[in-house]
Amino acid sequence: MTKKTLSPDEALRHCQNLIAEGKWQEVFDFCSLILSKPGMYQSQFQYFQLCAAARLKRDSFVYDTLKDLADAGFWYSQELLLKSPSFQGLQEQPVFKDLLALHQATFERARGVAIADPLIFKAKPENLSGQALPAIMLHGNASNAEDEAPHWRHLSDLGCTLAAPESGQEGLMKSVYNWDDRDATFNVIRQTAARLAVDPNTPALLAGFSMGGGMAFKAAIHNIVPCRGLILFGPYLPESPAELDILLKNDQIFRQDGRIYILAGEQDELYQPNQDLLHALKQAGYQCGSKTLSGGHHYPANFAQELEEALAFVLGG
Repeated sequence: MTKKTLSPDEALRHCQNLIAEGKWQEVFDFCSLILSKPGMYQSQFQYFQLCAAARLKRDSFVYDTLKDLADAGFWYSQELLLKSPSFQGLQEQPVFKDLLALHQATFERARGVAIADPLIFKAKPENLSGQALPAIMLHGNASNAEDEAPHWRHLSDLGCTLAAPESGQEGLMKSVYNWDDRDATFNVIRQTAARLAVDPNTPALLAGFSMGGGMAFKAAIHNIVPCRGLILFGPYLPESPAELDILLKNDQIFRQDGRIYILAGEQDELYQPNQDLLHALKQAGYQCGSKTLSGGHHYPANFAQELEEALAFVLGG
């Protein structure tokens, strides 16, 4: 285990590296330390701890923890528990099957619970030279607004009133969401814009990470809300080049005045697709800026500084 104090993102990457190396005892110990105090990514660390316990043959710990979590209203999807290699050796055990059913029942009860309102960070008055710029940020898949909004909160220091909504599209565990349904995502963006009183006279900044970035891009192209510009970090777009070409050709509004800034980690598996997207956008006549970051598909420590440069470009500075 590393001795230095890690940021939440560094801790998550450290844990993922230990998993990749098969150091399951270290994974278990590290997750136990992280879970001993409040913090970000708690659901993910809890899952990694369970995986480590299963690999270490601590079956009773796995069973007791899964039951305690369900009793507290937390759930893991059957897809996750059944497909995870860590739990393969437990799947024929009657107690594990009972826990699968318990987590599914907990999930079904949670489906009717309303999604929390967007997190909103108001622009600081001392940093405003005029009206605050409305901004909507979409987190990545398998994540949530609470964990990712702190990375983007610096926009409120730069004159933006920032809203970070949840998708409401359930992921693999409680409090972890996806943006897989395009139309549902567009509705969330419309509703969030309405909360910020966005109108044609005050077009919004749209931003996002990974799948959230891809959906923010599509929302701007489809003119779901009036859009001033886009800041996309490692955006994921599953469309083929031909499909992207059709999408861009249908844009008759955002292309005229909107600006796009793309941040991408050089070690990110999406780096080359992001460069291909940037090239396609420039070829289609969009005003684009970009920057290659060190690291992969995760937030760098200096992300706030990167946001300053990105926003300056989007606003025409």
